[in-house]
Amino acid sequence: MVRRPRTSPRAYVLRGVLFCGICKRRMQGTWNNDQPYYRCTFPSEYARTNQIHHPRTVYLREIEVVPELDTWLTRTLDPARLPATIDALTTAQPQELSPEVASLREEIEQCERRIAQYRAALDAGGDAAVVGQWITETQARKLAADARLRAQTGPSNTTPGRMSKDEIDAMVSAITDLMMVLRHADPADKAELYTRLGLRLTYNPGPRTVSARAEIGRTCTKGSCPRPEMNL
Repeated sequence: MVRRPRTSPRAYVLRGVLFCGICKRRMQGTWNNDQPYYRCTFPSEYARTNQIHHPRTVYLREIEVVPELDTWLTRTLDPARLPATIDALTTAQPQELSPEVASLREEIEQCERRIAQYRAALDAGGDAAVVGQWITETQARKLAADARLRAQTGPSNTTPGRMSKDEIDAMVSAITDLMMVLRHADPADKAELYTRLGLRLTYNPGPRTVSARAEIGRTCTKGSCPRPEMNL
């Protein structure tokens, strides 16, 4: 008997990133009329138990979301708009706990910049003894500032550290090239890209709107990053 080859699984571009605005659960992909849909099925007994007014099934077509979403992403991360985007991301970050904390963090950033400059000077042929001394002194200042900062914030503090403008610049620039090919990407690749961008879409069936949030720096090491938002 000759077995027919298995068909490849259908790619749902919004898998894992689309949520129901009523019950806050992830919407599930389904294929209907030769196109992908997303649905949230919420049995009536669950709705009564949780005191939620939820239709038995909420549907949304993928084609209603993806073109507008791609337009927003490419516009937000357009190289021509990059400076404005970086400024917006910087401003959107949480404020510091106090002026002293802000001063300590600025001192740490200055030390890091100076250490980088000294190492560049060393690579360029600078006097190893002199430059090494500069690096040692600056590292000592940085460690002291780190210690004072930990004493100010404490290990249980949950306020995230702010990213520098240079860090945000590098982060946004790194994904700009991906945006250039976003519209024509394979559905499976596009789904992966949406996930890596930290997208979270919420469908509100009443007004039939989708709100989108991109946690652009979700994979960065700062613990929390700015989140541009939009309504589709």
